[in-house]
Amino acid sequence: MSASASIHRRLVSGISNTVEDALALWGARRRRRPQETEPGTRIMHGVTAQELMYRFEALGNNCEFGLVQRRCGAEPLGLFRFASNSAESVVRALETGLADLAEPGALDIEIEDSEHARKQYIAHNRKYDIKFHTGFSDDQGSPEKVHREIVRRTRFLARKLDGTLSAGNKILVFRSRGDDVAAALRLSAALARLGPNLLLWVTHARSRSAVGRVEPIANDVLEGQIEPDSDWDNIVLDTWLTLCERAYGHWSPPSGGQVARDD
Repeated sequence: MSASASIHRRLVSGISNTVEDALALWGARRRRRPQETEPGTRIMHGVTAQELMYRFEALGNNCEFGLVQRRCGAEPLGLFRFASNSAESVVRALETGLADLAEPGALDIEIEDSEHARKQYIAHNRKYDIKFHTGFSDDQGSPEKVHREIVRRTRFLARKLDGTLSAGNKILVFRSRGDDVAAALRLSAALARLGPNLLLWVTHARSRSAVGRVEPIANDVLEGQIEPDSDWDNIVLDTWLTLCERAYGHWSPPSGGQVARDD
């Protein structure tokens, strides 16, 4: 391939990605907008809790932290914000540069197993065993229509996460369900290869006195402890806000402390 043809190909690809990202961003913002909530008015580090939530990025393992952000009135756009996944699946996806996460053939659209009359569509990447809540129910379109929308959205969010990790401009949050410190270190190592990233690894408290504690367990890894029964359907919001406030106190954000809100 000649140099001019290569440049033309990259230019066309860049324009295509820009258009696709704009469409995906418009669609995502149209579906859910930030709201003013009482917990979101709490002041932490000189800003409201709502604003602080935009300085964190959820990496899994389910939608618990994404719903914490919503309870604070924040609606950041995040690839894993409403996903079900293991730390290991995120590591494997990061190691491939998130390149095939949104390939059309890699994403299946499934109907959730629910007794509700309106059942939700779930997007399932079988290679990494990651499931994404789509925000679409079965009365809002065919699986084929939802598939096209989700492929476009996932591509956009993957590119957005790649930029976030390269800049290191958010604290990355993973909600663990066990004491696997080795998994935290593997995830942190994968993040470190992409940029100057800080991981907040939230696990169940090993004692009542440890609830709300945040402390370093390795370079660029903080462990936060929360009530064992806190989950997406039983969020202990006060403890989550304490963990975020304390984790933010450990963080040295880029660019002289200015964190761009890109959502």
